[in-house]
Amino acid sequence: MKRLLTIILFFILLLTFSSCGQSKKQEVVIGVMPDVNSVPFIIAAEKGLFDEQDVDVDVQLFMSAVERDTALQAGKIDGCVSDILAAVFSIQGGFDVKITSVTDGDYILLASKDSGISSIQQFKAADIGLSTNTVIEYTVDSIFEKNGIKENEINKVAVPKIPIRLEMLENGKLKGACLPQPFAALAQSKGAKVIAASSQQGLAPSVMVFSSKALGQKKQELKKIYKAYNKAVELINSSPASFVELTIEKAKFPAEVKDIFQLPHYENAKLPKEEDVQDVLNWMKEKGLLKQELQYKNMVEKGLYDDRGF
Repeated sequence: MKRLLTIILFFILLLTFSSCGQSKKQEVVIGVMPDVNSVPFIIAAEKGLFDEQDVDVDVQLFMSAVERDTALQAGKIDGCVSDILAAVFSIQGGFDVKITSVTDGDYILLASKDSGISSIQQFKAADIGLSTNTVIEYTVDSIFEKNGIKENEINKVAVPKIPIRLEMLENGKLKGACLPQPFAALAQSKGAKVIAASSQQGLAPSVMVFSSKALGQKKQELKKIYKAYNKAVELINSSPASFVELTIEKAKFPAEVKDIFQLPHYENAKLPKEEDVQDVLNWMKEKGLLKQELQYKNMVEKGLYDDRGF
């Protein structure tokens, strides 16, 4: 009897240690937006690339930045496609997030069809539709500053909702507007002229962020996610046209852009440059939006992928 009990206890202990040695796979929930920045995450999910890395990922689409940020701060998602300004606002609001990579978005400055504007210099005193205290306004200010135009030389018109901004541009109620893709492509198809783009001006304010909680508890899963992300980038870049229809469907882009929209060339995951983050911080400080001193080294998370030795 003692021998039997010993054997039973041995197997119980063996099973206990065996189960302890197995790490439970944790789900990672990522929030994306209906924009080009989100496409690699969407394609990774649709093509089973997360499954290939043995990581459980739920990609959720949000139709507004407010809903996205609310979900992040409520802990309903672990991370999201965002921008440096939104990351700063979260940190200042007491919610600790880290920037984990740049995303490949583009913000386009356009002139309306009948505006007669064909250069950045001609925007002086013209009405320009944008959303204030956002990455869009930062982009507009930066484009003009890089081209020697001061903020007081342009007339900003606050139009927060993108569809209304697009409609006002089309109807000539605005001579100019700044729009993200694919809405810029839609405006261009209806006669608007592209004057400048954030990517052409060397601006890179779009980023991926994760909560510090997720980074602390799910780091191994996040490393696998970035492997899948880089694989998605490789697939998209190999044949971008073949992913347009799937992107429009899953990202809920306007159906009208099907024949005119082109996916950008995506880059493998990498951290934003320190000067790009500092430029945003400086702009926010000048606007009275920066409530505390922040340092690049404390805002980014290294070690999730091979980023120039990080």
